Amino acid sequence: MASLVLLDVTPLSGPDNERGTRTYVRGLIGAMRGLPTAERPGLLIGRGMPAPEGFSSSVIARRGVRRTASLTAPADLVHLTAPETDILGVAQVSSCHDLIPLRFPAIELGPGRAAARRRYNGYLERLLWARLVLVPSQATADDLIQLLAIPVQRIRVIPYGAPALAPEFQAAGASRGAPYALIVANREPHTNAALAIRSLAGTNPRHALQLVIVGVDERRRRERLQRLAVALGVQTRTRIIDTPTPTHLSELRARALAALVPSSIDGFSIPALAAMAQGLPVIAREISGLTEALGSAGVLVPECAPGPWAEVLDGLVEDPRWCADLARRSRARAATLTWAETATRTHAAYVEACGD
Repeated sequence: MASLVLLDVTPLSGPDNERGTRTYVRGLIGAMRGLPTAERPGLLIGRGMPAPEGFSSSVIARRGVRRTASLTAPADLVHLTAPETDILGVAQVSSCHDLIPLRFPAIELGPGRAAARRRYNGYLERLLWARLVLVPSQATADDLIQLLAIPVQRIRVIPYGAPALAPEFQAAGASRGAPYALIVANREPHTNAALAIRSLAGTNPRHALQLVIVGVDERRRRERLQRLAVALGVQTRTRIIDTPTPTHLSELRARALAALVPSSIDGFSIPALAAMAQGLPVIAREISGLTEALGSAGVLVPECAPGPWAEVLDGLVEDPRWCADLARRSRARAATLTWAETATRTHAAYVEACGD
């Protein structure tokens, strides 16, 4: 690239977990190291943050008093990867993973969250005047068109890649003890862990199926889920973990029967991608973002009533061959979603936005 493009990697200054933005940034960095040196962007880093290796230049985001920032060196274009980043005085490409706060405003932006509303409104304004908006799915593109009236000509759909796994985690299905289903519910209630608990209660008791819910890092939401499990009589078969490390989460997937993704809305489910990469059968809600992510893999359930979900779970326990076929389809689908392709298409968006 003749122009100096900066990739915003400031989200990596947060904790190491599987939340969407950090996973996205890590995936891009790893894949862009495979691009020719002249095609790699520079990096936008936070003050005091070590720059990832493999990139020839980096620029510090200098924070201002109103949560905005300027650059300590000039650039032609910056790729903003997170809603929290606001850079002044430079042309921008922006990533939009989803518009969940606009679909659930009472929860995400309700009373007592005035500061969050102001920050999110600033993010929406940046999307409106970005040269290009990069989204992981047509579902998110449709939301941008419908909710923000962003012209389709300024939206580029670039799916995320499936994660690369350490060799010890590349095969799932090594369950020990009672079988369990796994759900990553780090954006409750959108990820709908309550439906997973209700579905567990509807499974055949002889199967002794269990449920592991991870990522619910807000105490009140954990307590609500625990009360629901008690009310349905499945508290001894329900385990809730707040925020596991990536290694712990991979270990949980390696022993799980299946991954549940009953989300009410999803841009392009990173937990579904990780589950498929690890060879887990995926049972998902039949909504556009998830159907795009799964392709022909997984089991799509059109309803949010627990009965059909319980039937699928019982079927996986009772039919090992079907379970194995779903695992094979998961791995095959994950193999078609690579971060190398994501990086190549993202670089093409940079070139287009710069006019090079």
